[in-house]
Amino acid sequence: MLIVVDESVPLVRRNMKRAFVVLALAGVLVPVPGPAAAEAETGVAAERRQERRERWRQRRDARLQARQQDAEEWRSAWGGLSADHRSTLVTAWVNAVERLEPLTPEQRRALVEAAERLGERLRNLSPEERARLQEQLQRSAAAYAALTTEQKEVLLTRLADTIERFKELTPTQKARLQALYRRLLGL
Repeated sequence: MLIVVDESVPLVRRNMKRAFVVLALAGVLVPVPGPAAAEAETGVAAERRQERRERWRQRRDARLQARQQDAEEWRSAWGGLSADHRSTLVTAWVNAVERLEPLTPEQRRALVEAAERLGERLRNLSPEERARLQEQLQRSAAAYAALTTEQKEVLLTRLADTIERFKELTPTQKARLQALYRRLLGL
């Protein structure tokens, strides 16, 4: 867009000479690094970049190894379960997935909106609340990392036992429990 002060000479054209003079002076006043300085700077930058990549690779490899070890512990814990407990957990998982498939678009939208409300609530935490939550998450992560294969097996067994007990609830008890979960989840 051209700004015209005088109808005959646009402002941009009048100031063009000044701009070239300022740029020329800036080139004279600010030293331009020569090829040797550029090579030295590039070498230092390359070394730093290489160090960052190496640290990143080491952290990635450590995370991968930890995940693989964790997965192996869960496989071992699964293998230690009785056939009845494995059957209960598999059935519960299949039932959970089957309950999600026939949801109407409105029900799916309600679930998404509830998740978005929860996300918004998390984004709007005060710094103190955020610090408390981060501390809780760090404690939980440390406790999870300390779990042994035997403890994971106990967790799976208890989960299977709890699922079996829930099957014995009356419809009224189930409705109350569902209402409690929905209230806790904000649905």
